[in-house]
Order: sequence, then structure tokens, then C-alpha cells
Amino acid sequence: MDILLAKKLLNSAGLAMDIVGAILVANEVVRRFRGIRITVGQSWSTMTDPPQETEEFQSWSRRTFRIMRLGLISLVAGFILQALSNWVEEIQCLLGFRL
Repeated sequence: MDILLAKKLLNSAGLAMDIVGAILVANEVVRRFRGIRITVGQSWSTMTDPPQETEEFQSWSRRTFRIMRLGLISLVAGFILQALSNWVEEIQCLLGFRL
């Protein structure tokens, strides 16, 4: 494989991963929960207890966290690929093989 082509492929793959990661993170930042966040209707015996989050909100929160983590991993991997594309020739010389 030609070095110039390898550089372009790594750079393009990194850019694509950056775009996907940014979309995932931005979508989860903007998206809001549309439901009941905390339990309502406390009784006298539970008045001193703090309000509890609903199971629906906890599930939504876990899902949001997973998607944002995936987006951040995609962003970091994309930046690493873009950085590696600048060093293809040096890596080839260092490892002693031809692409």
C-alpha cells in the first residue's frame, strides 16, 4: 500500500470517528429526560428521607452515560488515528516493513 494512501485512510478514518463521537456526545448533552425524575407523595414516616430517583430516570441516566462514554472513546480514538497518520513513514522505518 502506498504511504500517501495509508496516510489519507488513517486521517479519514480518524475524522469519521471524531464526527461520530461528537454527534453522540452532543446528542446526549442536548437530550432531556421527559418523565418523572423523583418519587412524589412522601408520607409522614418518610418525610426526613431524601427524595428517591425513579427507576425510569436511573435507566435513562445509565443509558446516557454509556452513550457519552462511547462518544468520548470514539473522539479519542479518532484523534489518535489522525495523529498516527502524520507518522506513517516513521513507523514504517522503525518497524522495518513496507506498507
